[in-house]
Amino acid sequence: MLIKLIFRCLLCLTILGQTVAAQKKTITFCGSTQNDLYQLLKGQGYTLKTYPDITEAIHSTASGGAVFLVSDSYPKVSNQSGITEALLASARNKKLRLYVEYPKSFSGLNINPSPVETRLERGVVTSNEFGSKLKPMSLLGIHNCYVLPVEVPDPLIVLAKVVGFDRAEYGLDSTKFYSLLFQQDNVIISMTGLSNFAKARYGPNESVKQVWTYILSKTLAEPNLSIKNWISYVTPMYGKNEHLPTNARLKSIRKGIEWFDNGRFFVHPEWEALWRKYQGDGTMPAGPPLPAGMPNGDGSLGIIEGPMSTINYDGSQQSRYWMRADVQGEASMALAAAGRVLNNPTYKKKAENLIDYLLKSNMRSGEKNDKNSAAYG
Repeated sequence: MLIKLIFRCLLCLTILGQTVAAQKKTITFCGSTQNDLYQLLKGQGYTLKTYPDITEAIHSTASGGAVFLVSDSYPKVSNQSGITEALLASARNKKLRLYVEYPKSFSGLNINPSPVETRLERGVVTSNEFGSKLKPMSLLGIHNCYVLPVEVPDPLIVLAKVVGFDRAEYGLDSTKFYSLLFQQDNVIISMTGLSNFAKARYGPNESVKQVWTYILSKTLAEPNLSIKNWISYVTPMYGKNEHLPTNARLKSIRKGIEWFDNGRFFVHPEWEALWRKYQGDGTMPAGPPLPAGMPNGDGSLGIIEGPMSTINYDGSQQSRYWMRADVQGEASMALAAAGRVLNNPTYKKKAENLIDYLLKSNMRSGEKNDKNSAAYG
């Protein structure tokens, strides 16, 4: 009888523990429900109360609570994003923990309200706070980052133009940098828009995830927090340790060749004038990608170079409208090979059309037909 009683008590304690663990805390969120961070927190099972106003958000949060103030206007600086001493005092009195993003002003900090737009700079980890998975000098791709300049001691992450693939090989000596993420008491402050991490395609994924694991564990007071539902809109088809199916190579060829059509790179008579407009004289042949409804050509008018490597703050990319001889040859080779492997006559015909276009176009005239020119051939 005693054994049964003990068993029932243990069972009740287990069920009670699971119930308590399942009851996620309520979070105050000031920002759009379309924000990537909002979606992440919702996916983690938290209850979120949203407020359009920073003051209301802080005043409405219960003592000991967590408040996330994100920037819906990034990269534009909102006039409503300032954090006053009165708001900080209210937060301190209630022992709130805050994440504040892209503030125009913050009591006690001399923030330049005019953001600096960057292109070649990357995030550089400058702290041991992120653990062994993200060591100091690790690099983060914060694409086309807009940062509000401020000088603070001991930042967690800075923004700088550095040398290296996945780490800053020569450190930050004699390198101008901007403080990107830092902590002041119970407030974690980001001087850029970090919460749009999925739409903006920040990376590497695991590194950005580690940054957010740290921010959330501190702000939510959950030291063992683990992100279960990470959001990313651009991911590999297969995982690093995943076994590939037998048709993986064939599938990669099919998807690779479909990219030419999906990207609408084959010039079509309907938008030939648009191509000429953006190509201009060839010195800066960049423009927005074609709208999804635009038709694809058959290769007889050539194929443009395609997306530029630089990624904008919102995750978009410009297209290069260059008509290059090497691009015609490279695309033709890929189409011909795929046409043979997949037994697809459409791909084969497009390959033929591209080569015909190359040989009959003006890409073989002028300096390219002058043996004394560096562009010959």
